[in-house]
Formats: sequence, structure tokens, C-alpha cells
Amino acid sequence: MLPLLVSFIILLCGNFLYSQKYTCISNIYLSGHRTTKDHIILRELPFKQGDSIEVQNLDKILTLAKNNLINLSLFNFVYVDAVPNPTITKNTDIKITTEERWFVWPLFSLVFEERNLSSWLKKGDLGRISVEGGINAYNIWGLNHQIVLSYKFGFRSGFKFEYNNIALGPKGRHIIGLGLYFQNLGTENYSTRDNKPLYQKTFENILQKTEARIKYSYRPTLRKTHLISLKFEKYKISDTLLLYNPDYWGNNDTVRTGLWFAYSYTNDQRDNHQFPLKGYIYSGEAKGYRSFNSGINYALFTGRAQYFIPLHKRWYVATALTAGISARNVNGYIFDRAIGYEHATMRGYEFYVIDGQHYMVFNPTLRYQILPTKIINLHLFPFMKKFNKMHLTIYGKAFFDSGYTYNSNPHPSNTLANKYLYSGGFGIDLVTYYDINLSFDYSFNQLGKNGFFFSIKSLIF
Repeated sequence: MLPLLVSFIILLCGNFLYSQKYTCISNIYLSGHRTTKDHIILRELPFKQGDSIEVQNLDKILTLAKNNLINLSLFNFVYVDAVPNPTITKNTDIKITTEERWFVWPLFSLVFEERNLSSWLKKGDLGRISVEGGINAYNIWGLNHQIVLSYKFGFRSGFKFEYNNIALGPKGRHIIGLGLYFQNLGTENYSTRDNKPLYQKTFENILQKTEARIKYSYRPTLRKTHLISLKFEKYKISDTLLLYNPDYWGNNDTVRTGLWFAYSYTNDQRDNHQFPLKGYIYSGEAKGYRSFNSGINYALFTGRAQYFIPLHKRWYVATALTAGISARNVNGYIFDRAIGYEHATMRGYEFYVIDGQHYMVFNPTLRYQILPTKIINLHLFPFMKKFNKMHLTIYGKAFFDSGYTYNSNPHPSNTLANKYLYSGGFGIDLVTYYDINLSFDYSFNQLGKNGFFFSIKSLIF
């Protein structure tokens, strides 16, 4: 009955839609993909067979469909075209052609165990390198599932297992992910002095942690997501760590078990996840921690808003505002990590951290497209077609970051807390395939420090 119903709707579109104001989608043709299931592609489209669309909005909707498919990180190239239906006047067929990526990657990598690559390069400490080996498999069974299995040794040792992006149903609205982690560390960041992290190294394992995680996400629309996660963790630290900092984590216990609960909401209207030029994304997260054996409570509320605005021809503006507020019932160094950790970063302060309970960072950037997207045929691996075609875009940029961290009881040597901070600079971004971004910056800060900084970002690796 379903094919008959669709045919009836299409017939109605052809008979009753007058003038050129609307067009009806008669067929959606998919080609180019070998592994990915059809419904994984179809569920990302902002239209379906039988829909009527205003002609003036058709190009916009096709662009949105292309961006949604690119953001799956399953395809290097996506082409979405509309052609007139050959049999029904004023109706349209949609042709979607994709070029799939390589989905199974052996993991063998050197991991520079620092907050950022620039910090590691400055120290040049070969002891702060871990070797990771394993497998990273995407698009399992063509369903966009992901499996990561790896073992790490060196500065950090342990294993990681993740099975993510498991959709419960063909529409992809309900998704779960699982994870199990174990890690040993011989060195740990135990305090901050002179606005820089201090590390303690021992011959024994100074910190050992085991984590198990489950997460559930609900996607009511293509670009809005609710995420709930639950994580059990068990930490064991050395007595040495508490000798160096009795306030490392709030009490004198050397073993702690506890539970994390987190809820987040994301509205992502960016044109491209890898390197957005247009649109916006805002997200908020509330997470809390409760230890089972020591009565320690901790809560953190974070928010982030980013806007991307095309100005004129090759000129673009990107802005990001990040803020966090926390509360805890004990004084613990690990609960006061603000600027310099995770998403709250300032260019020009790569070598510094600013600890505190509350923080805010503003990161505006002006970009100019030096080299428009260029498709390069490499012809280096004739037997591996998925690596022979790449894209490359180059952007110049200028930026001016600012931020503030509130700390109720900072150490006298940590002078960057409770103070307005700013930095600026310029640089170049190289954007290429497999979601790889190379960033080269020259930046300065209000401390009178300046220099070159290099970073590698990727959504895949």
C-alpha cells in the first residue's frame, strides 16, 4: 500500500500545484555509496519523496541536505542535484551522489600528553609521549556505528573500548553509546604555580582510574540533540600526590568511587562541522558528581555559543562565547580547572592555565579565504581510490581573545585569576579531507609574551 500511497501523492502534486511556485519531489536517487545503507542517507535529508517545496527555496534546501550528509563524516564528497522529472510536469527528481571515506583505520599513533601540542613542543619531554595501538572502525554494517578498541603504553598506559552511535530504529532519533576505560599514570598535574601546571613523577603509578560510561541521545530534529550520560568511575591515587597537594581532590582518601550524571542540549545550525563559515551552534551542559565513600559533591554548568557570518566574498567572521559556573562542598584542585582546559582556551595563553570556580572566554576571529576549495587528484595509490582525491582550502585569520576567571582563594603566585585577560594574533588555517585542520598562529598576550603556535585538529582521528 505504501508505494501506491506515494504514487497517489505525487500524482496530486502534479495535478494541483499550479504555476512555478511549488515543485513536488517525485524520486530520490542515491548512488556512489557501497557500504552505507540507504536509510542512513535518507534520514539526514530535510525532505522526502512526495514533499512539495517552494521553488525559490529549492537551492537552499539542497545545500542543507549536502551539509547534513557531509557532517556525518562518512563521505569525502557529496553532490546533490535537482533535475526535472521526465514524465510529470513541474515535478523534480533529486540525485545524490556520494564518495565514501575509508572506514577501518588501524590505530598506531604517538600521543603527546600535554594540554596542547605547543606546550609539548616547548618542553620537548620525550617521556611525555604515549604509544597507542588498536583499531578505529566507522560505519559498521553501513549503519554509521563506530567501534574503538585500543591499548596505550608509555606516559599513560591502559585500554579503551567504545561502541558509539547505535541508533535504536531507522529514523536515528534515539542513539546510545557505551564505553569502558582503564588507565595508569606515572605523572600527574597536582597543582598550579606561576600560572603553570606542576607535575609530579613517581616510580609507581601515581594515579589509576577505571571508568564505565553509557550515554543516550535523543534527536527530535536533524540538528537538535538532547544527551544524557551516566559514568561510573573508580580512582586510586598515590600517597605521594597528597603529600605534594593535600587539597588535590578534597580529602585524604587514596581510593574514590563515584558517579557522574550529565545532561546537555545542542542546537547546531552550522553549514559544516569541520570548518564552519555560516550558521550558529549553541549548547549547554549540566553535570554533577557524587562520591560513594566520601560524601563529595560537585556540579558544573557550562554554556557555549558560536556564530559564523559571511561578510563579503571571501571574508568571514567567527565568534565563540564560553562560560562555566561550578559549585562543590570541598576545596579540591581538580574541581577548579577553568581557562586552559578543554573548550575554555585563549590563543596566546597555550603555556598557561587559570584555575577558578567560574570563567568566561570570548574568541572572535576574522578570516579571509586565500585559496578557495581546490580538488586535487593525487594518483598516488591507484588501488586505494578513497585516498586519491582530496580537497584543500587555505584561510588567513586575525583574532583577539579575552577572558576572565573568578577564583575565591587563588595561590599568590597565580596572578592571572580574578583579572581581565586578553590576547591577539594572526595565522593560517589549512582545511583538507578526513576532517583535518592544520593551524599556524603567531600570537601575543598582555604579559608581553609572543610566539608561533601550531595545532592539528580532526573530527576523525
